[in-house]
Amino acid sequence: MEKIKDVKAIYREAFDDSMAYVEMYFNRVYREEDACVGYDPTGKIVSSLLLQRYQFNFGDRQVPMGYIAGAATRKSHRGQGYMGRLLNDALNISYERGDQFCALIPAHRWLYDYYNHFGFSTVFYIQEKRYTSVHEFNFDGEFERIDNIATPEIYETFNTLNNIRRPCVAHSYEDYLNIIEDNRMDNGLTFALRDKADGMIVAIVFAVVTSGRVVVRDLLAVDPNVESAALAIISDEYPEMGITVIAPAEDTWTGPIESRGMMRIVNALEVLKTLAATDNSMKMKIRVQDKQIQANNHIYVIDRGDVVINDGYAGTLDLDVTVGVLCSIIFSAPKVGSIFNLQTHRPFISLMLD
Repeated sequence: MEKIKDVKAIYREAFDDSMAYVEMYFNRVYREEDACVGYDPTGKIVSSLLLQRYQFNFGDRQVPMGYIAGAATRKSHRGQGYMGRLLNDALNISYERGDQFCALIPAHRWLYDYYNHFGFSTVFYIQEKRYTSVHEFNFDGEFERIDNIATPEIYETFNTLNNIRRPCVAHSYEDYLNIIEDNRMDNGLTFALRDKADGMIVAIVFAVVTSGRVVVRDLLAVDPNVESAALAIISDEYPEMGITVIAPAEDTWTGPIESRGMMRIVNALEVLKTLAATDNSMKMKIRVQDKQIQANNHIYVIDRGDVVINDGYAGTLDLDVTVGVLCSIIFSAPKVGSIFNLQTHRPFISLMLD
């Protein structure tokens, strides 16, 4: 039996997206195989979420990642534990299908605490670069603006520039086209820049006007000079508006950072194997506790690139942590990671149609 009718009805009841967006989402983004649903005692679907498939750039590899979107329960059935049970089911489905991680972006601030109970940690952060309407963006060189960015050539540059920001969520070409359509539906501005000197695509921009400012949802550029050239074009297009650029939280940034999303380890063994493969000098004994995915509850011995489960190990542990704490450590700022002798970096997530 198809689930789309019920999932769509629950989605419309829970979220205030326009009908045009809902139709686009369920025509282009929704996949029946991604839909996880919960039933009441009568067999009626009363809760749903999409467990979408993504790739995550982690260490020197690209690993499978689940992404939870549209998690909601019918108003008539809220507060009865349906979503909690559905999340448990979805996380175990994510494990069985081979995901190493699962990510989500909470729809409301209070939901960060809620998802924390399911092993998710706030690891995605952003910084906002804010410019006034009179700011001057100076740059060198000449660039051609390209408004039609829905091409394989520009996607390849998008993919290359995005992957540089590892660890980060990767986007397929299909995702990329959906992102463009989402931005178009918000009457946003999308364009690329081609360097006239060598003909190379050097920047891609996704921006939208909201609350009297231009919010740049993402700006991928080969260097700061090209970033300034892109911002100059936006400033010329909207001369009376200030500009806010959403960017990865840099370690050298001295301003405030904001939480952007959450991540959870789904398969601790595979995550630790990927981590160990990036640092052959790594030697640790870690006990992991996971309330939702029982298969993760083990002691892991890491020794110079090799990771084995040894629940009989009776020596000193380097870490005895919940799966959420382990995720927080792995994706902490480098300064924090050095405390644990780990090479750590904050991850980045953007353009998730949230």
